[in-house]
Amino acid sequence: MEVEKGTPLRLQLEEREEWETLDEERAFRVSEALADPLRRWIYRELGKGPLRQAELARRASEALGRKITSVLMRYHLNKLSSAGLVRFESEGTPPRRAKKVYRNLEVRIQARPFYPPPGGLEGELSGALRRAREVR
Repeated sequence: MEVEKGTPLRLQLEEREEWETLDEERAFRVSEALADPLRRWIYRELGKGPLRQAELARRASEALGRKITSVLMRYHLNKLSSAGLVRFESEGTPPRRAKKVYRNLEVRIQARPFYPPPGGLEGELSGALRRAREVR
């Protein structure tokens, strides 16, 4: 392995192969981030490897047949970043201005059938309301 002088070396101590089940709030943030077609395109494109924001905007403009500005790309990247789907890393020597964008998570959506509670949804909701009143 070659290490360039001045370049930090990253060591990954353990490789995580298992999948994590997201809590409801995080699942909604990820779903909301991937609801936009441009953000889905960005996420898929970053699956091929990291890119700079400007390169992503250029490729998106070509692929989608409309001008994707750097400001628009930054907006969508920030939405993906706030959901934890992408991350930014500065490159080059200080002052480090150019940032590469990396895919941060691999997302797999698993669905299972919904089975209403035995007493029906109405019974479940009234029970929850009753318990909430008792807590007061």
